[in-house]
Amino acid sequence: DTGSTGSTGSTSNTGATGSTGNTGFTGDTGSTGSTGSTSNTGATGSTGDTGSTGNTGFTGDTGSTGSTGSTSNTGATGSTGNTSNTGATGSTGDTGSTGNTGFTGDTGSTGSTGATGNPGALTNTHIFVGNAGGVATDVAMSGDATIANTGAVTITNNAVTDAKFRQGIARSVVGVAGNATANTADIQGITDQILRIDGTGTVLAFGSIDLSKAATVGISILPVANGGTGLSSGTSGGILGYTAAGTIASSIALTTNALVIGGGAGATPTPLALGTANQILGMNAGATANEYKTVSVAAPAYALTLTNAANSITIKANVANAVVTGDVTNATNVLANVTGMTFTPGASETWSFEFNIQNGCNNTGGVRYAITFGGTMNAVAVGMRNSVTAQTSAIMKISGTATIAFNTVALATGWTRITGVVVDGGAGTAVQLQFRSNTNGQTSTVYANSYFVARKN
Repeated sequence: DTGSTGSTGSTSNTGATGSTGNTGFTGDTGSTGSTGSTSNTGATGSTGDTGSTGNTGFTGDTGSTGSTGSTSNTGATGSTGNTSNTGATGSTGDTGSTGNTGFTGDTGSTGSTGATGNPGALTNTHIFVGNAGGVATDVAMSGDATIANTGAVTITNNAVTDAKFRQGIARSVVGVAGNATANTADIQGITDQILRIDGTGTVLAFGSIDLSKAATVGISILPVANGGTGLSSGTSGGILGYTAAGTIASSIALTTNALVIGGGAGATPTPLALGTANQILGMNAGATANEYKTVSVAAPAYALTLTNAANSITIKANVANAVVTGDVTNATNVLANVTGMTFTPGASETWSFEFNIQNGCNNTGGVRYAITFGGTMNAVAVGMRNSVTAQTSAIMKISGTATIAFNTVALATGWTRITGVVVDGGAGTAVQLQFRSNTNGQTSTVYANSYFVARKN
């Protein structure tokens, strides 16, 4: 059983270490006794001098493990003693000196090489070749080359096949690209290039060709079937046209500023003869060909004007006329346009006009007229006054100013005629007939089939 542990004493000086004895045989491990209960830890006693290490006995057999006893309370830890000074380390002994290495003896000289023996006679242009037994044998040179008795080797004609030639880079030919004798090299091309001598005549390379160079095409002419024209020349001022499915020809020279007319199958286009001033283009009487035509003006001569200006031909009527298609009424004393009774002179033009009006009023107030225009006008209005037999007139010179009242007979159909001359003020202003009731609330009417006629002077 394990005894109680005493209190730890002060640590004494470490004594000298004794010599290590020989290691003994390991004894059998003895059986392990049962573990006793653990007692309280006592104070630690002082450490004694370390004795010499004895021989290690044989390791005994391992005994069976006993049951673990109950753990007792841990005793109080004793105070730690003072640490003593460490003793001085002894000096290391001197290492003995190494003995001297002996001298290496001299290498003896190599003996002289003996004279080469005579291989014996050799047939003219033959060579010695070691046979399977390792013996030099007189044989004739054969295969793709021959040898002369001077030692010169000659490759037999056509002996170097493609397989025996060196490899080259992809998409290349072997040659000399420069303009002088040199070692051959690979000349490589890229997509759609061809091998040709460049324009300087000094470089062989892949590239495009210049069809403008005579040396490129020689005397050949690219046919139509291959994308060419099949022509070596054409007419100056002409154009090309197909005269057959596979044939292109040059037309005759085209006239300056003339229109080009198709010639149909088998023919090239031709120019149309030029017309004269103020003619227009149209079809002939048989509708088989184009031609220029002169525009004629039928009687009366003032009915049409043809004007030729830059980029345009203007055809202008010199006559205007209109008919009122339905009754037009006005129940106020404010002027209103008579629908359709208007015309427009050209800028600064002089026109003569005549309005013939059938009119009436539902009461005795009557109808009053005015004309709007630009420029100057001299006109006179003449018409029925206050009975079917009475007439009156009025001068009209001011734009938009109403005349005296006409047809002041209630519910009677009368007439009024206005004639005059207008000189446009330069803006091409419309001339417009207007009317109103003399008395507000009475209804004045311009009847259908009233009309006007105007013409350029």
